[in-house]
Amino acid sequence: MSISDAESTVMEVLWRRSPCTAEEIIAALAGTVDWQPATIKTLINRA
Repeated sequence: MSISDAESTVMEVLWRRSPCTAEEIIAALAGTVDWQPATIKTLINRA
């Protein structure tokens, strides 16, 4: 099973900063991706 590039981007933040909240992941990705917070939360749930 493989994950998408978007899921990988979210997981890389989590692996570097674990443990962290969804809000912390959203903040870490701010300015690097053009995703809404709801999109990032969906990706977290998938990963």
